Amino acid sequence: MPVKKKGLLQGKLSLHSKGFGFVSAIDVEHDDVFIPSSQIKGSIDGDIVEIQVLGKSAKGYEGKVVRLIKRERKRIVGIVTQVLKTGEAVIYSPVVGEERDVILVKEEKRKWVLGDRVLMQIEKTTPEKIFCKLYKLFGNIEDATIDTEVAVEEYQIRKEFPTAVIEEALGFSSASSIKKDNRVDLTDLICMTIDPVDAKDYDDALSITKDKKGHYHLGVHIADVSHFVQVGSALDKEAFKRSNSTYFIDSVVPMLPPELSNDLCSLKEKVDRLTASALMEFNENGTLVNYKIVRSIINSRKRFTYEGAKEVLDGKVESPLLPQLKLLVELALKLKAFRKSRGSVELSMPEIRLKIDDKGVPNGYTRIDYDITHQLVEEFMLKANELVAKHLLDQGKDAIFRIHEEPNPENMKDFFSYARLIGFQVPPEPKDEDLIRLFEMAQKSPLLEQLAIRFIRSMKLAIYSENNVGHFGLALENYTHFTSPIRRYSDLVIHRLLFDETYKPNLKLVALWCTEQERKSFKAEMSVIKLKKLRYLEKIITETKEKTFSVTITNIKPMGIFFDLDFIGFEGFIRVSNLGREYFHFDEKRRVFTGEKTGVTFNIGKPIQVVLESIDLLIQECNWVLLN
Repeated sequence: MPVKKKGLLQGKLSLHSKGFGFVSAIDVEHDDVFIPSSQIKGSIDGDIVEIQVLGKSAKGYEGKVVRLIKRERKRIVGIVTQVLKTGEAVIYSPVVGEERDVILVKEEKRKWVLGDRVLMQIEKTTPEKIFCKLYKLFGNIEDATIDTEVAVEEYQIRKEFPTAVIEEALGFSSASSIKKDNRVDLTDLICMTIDPVDAKDYDDALSITKDKKGHYHLGVHIADVSHFVQVGSALDKEAFKRSNSTYFIDSVVPMLPPELSNDLCSLKEKVDRLTASALMEFNENGTLVNYKIVRSIINSRKRFTYEGAKEVLDGKVESPLLPQLKLLVELALKLKAFRKSRGSVELSMPEIRLKIDDKGVPNGYTRIDYDITHQLVEEFMLKANELVAKHLLDQGKDAIFRIHEEPNPENMKDFFSYARLIGFQVPPEPKDEDLIRLFEMAQKSPLLEQLAIRFIRSMKLAIYSENNVGHFGLALENYTHFTSPIRRYSDLVIHRLLFDETYKPNLKLVALWCTEQERKSFKAEMSVIKLKKLRYLEKIITETKEKTFSVTITNIKPMGIFFDLDFIGFEGFIRVSNLGREYFHFDEKRRVFTGEKTGVTFNIGKPIQVVLESIDLLIQECNWVLLN
């Protein structure tokens, strides 16, 4: 629908738990519009609303909700934060935000308990309140086993597969499904998969040889999901609705039934599997000189974990595949150098992963370093995705691209200002090469993680689009998603476009839908991770009685200071009113708080000690205070 007069447009509201939101326009090209909490007008997450665009600043558009067009949600998830004498309960619901009360009506045979987690049917809404009745009681916040179940309902993730979809998946058998007709037989090729230790599906395999000329022959072999998921089938319709797999900290909600995702489409060790192979030839410098994209059949020799492949490369474990692993590293480093030379920024940060027991309670964590095994897989997946995008364009075909638009100049200005504040030397007018040099300097710095996080927050989100505008973060003109059709519908679409001349989908619709579902899954995944981290912090202060943490200030805003608990990647916040018994002046340019009486200062990069006084799992917040 086109933008209407007086700056009116219609779109979908994505609401933050703090009460503000963003509206993505429907059927019109327009940047997302920020809606302050005071201008939400009773809307909730997912609503289709009409808004008035009030203006544009350096940070983007801002507007207000004019009217509700359609309420997508009929049910919402929440937690009991207060039980009233009337028998009603006050509910905190992230999809409603903090600005309005959600009231759960009284039930004759049930008494609400503080911490009850509930799924509710919306009965009536006003700008101030939403009245609901109980649809389902999950359990209490003390029960960590239901964290994922609650998130699945809260973010409306499709979990159970319809009977027709299961029956269709069960209709394939290993023997009848592996047909070599019209396929390039690559079963004699030495292929391997390299994945996380807890991976359930393996949708990419690698092969490599080097000829007498010094040329590398790389094969990136991707599960041929399109062979099984036919256009218009029950499997296809369900895969489109899901759009992607959702990966929780303790489980996965797959895009395809396990009979396919964990079996027939998974490139398991020592079994024939159908694939789409990007066969690439690189010269001794790492320049692509030739390629083919074919439907194929492979037989993976080995299922490596990242850790297992690293042990072989380090000489700790013997393997007949060591020569192939060494060649993969050799070529990957050359491709990585090319990527760096064209302006792609290296953001190789370690991953912190919580360990969860069978009761859903976190009992520790592991730090996963982004070592050469992770890097080589990433380099080859990036190259295959780039190759396929260019191949489709060269053939004159329409496609879905993974695009990443250039960041807002004001955001980049803020980022470089931040880098200077934490001690890095940046020219007054930075160029692309200065950005690369900045992250090179930061690689061995303890400030790398906070710099990288700040950089990512300065970026626009990568999305799917039928319009190819390039990928800023990767410094690529052409980029798509081809390498994960088991878990991404966009990749399945690309496979069909490669091999089926009759396939003519509505690419704009697919791109918009895939982007929307991806964001929804990300929110669901992050909500569980945040809650598990809170549970882990609660466990630490309960069992060890240790409430004091040494941290570094990562950001300062007028309302207070931010810091990061590095060991689990958790951001904390202390309000300026809790910094001390005096008035603190805020220097916006230097981002420094200065005490009026004592002259004590708080600046970005300053080490401080903080005390975790309490954790409120009901609203998922921590109460931090400054030590001394």
